[in-house]
Order: sequence, then C-alpha cells, then structure tokens
Amino acid sequence: MSEADLPFHARARAAVSELGDDIDPSAFDVSFSLFRASTRLIHHLEAEVHRPLGHSIAGFRVMFVVWVHDELEQRRIATLSGVTRAAVSSTLTTLERDGLCERHRAADDRRQIVVRLTDSGRQRVEEAYRRQNEVEVAWLGEFTAADRTETTARLVRLLTASLPDAAAKPVAGHDHG
Repeated sequence: MSEADLPFHARARAAVSELGDDIDPSAFDVSFSLFRASTRLIHHLEAEVHRPLGHSIAGFRVMFVVWVHDELEQRRIATLSGVTRAAVSSTLTTLERDGLCERHRAADDRRQIVVRLTDSGRQRVEEAYRRQNEVEVAWLGEFTAADRTETTARLVRLLTASLPDAAAKPVAGHDHG
C-alpha cells in the first residue's frame, strides 16, 4: 500500500508525528477523532433533522437550553449552548421572527434580557429532539449500554477539565515580546 492509499487519519498522524519527539501521537488520535466525529454528527443532524424542520443546529441548541430551563437570561444561553453571544443574538432574532421564542426584560434587573419559548417553540424543540434522538440511537447502535456509559464518563471528564493556555507557550520562531 502506498502512502497515497493510507486512510486520512493515518496520514495525518504520520504527518504530525514527523514534527518531532515532543508530539504525542495518541493525544492527536483522540482529539482528531473526537473533532471529526463531532463534526460529522453535527453536519448530519443539521442536514437530516434541523434544516428540514426550518431551523439551524445553532437555533436548536439555543431553543434546547431555553427549553430545559423554561426561561433563561440571554447571556447564559451563550455559555450553555456553546454559541457565541453575537450568534445567540442573531439566532434569537430569527427564532423570535418565526414565533418560536420571546424576549423580555428581567423583573429584578431591567438590564438583563430573559428568553422563553412560545408554545410553538416548545413543540418544535420537542419534535426536533425526538428526531435527533432517532439519529443518536442509530449512530450509537454498535455501542453497548456499558460502552455508552464509559464514553459519556470520559467525555464528561474532558468537558470538566481545564483547557491549557496555548497562548502562554512561546511558538518557536515567533517573538512574543
């Protein structure tokens, strides 16, 4: 088998390994696989579930976190949904236009904007999640219950771990002063 025939992951692993002995190929394997798997799932959900229902995956994420909390401050939506504040604002404008959510000022702090779903919004997120769960079940069909539990536990460990500050490390050949 020639190098051109190697699967992309193996080629990428070989390329990063050539960067030097300070590269940890097993860390690459995990992060690269996680990135590719999440990207693949997100793209599939967007195309097969969310766009056909008339909203984006970002719209679903925003509606989902509001649905879980009944109503939520706009700034918390960004944190919980993993969507930037600017994207949340834009997404809420679209959802509000479509009659799926409402924004109002918080009673205890008029500076805060609180978001709640309309009845149509709640129905939409419930229908969307039912369809999304069908995809999740099919995608994870090869996983046993134990596999799912173990994978979830490991991913939660990653989600609760602090990310290293890459900006604090100097990059060879670049002057940060």
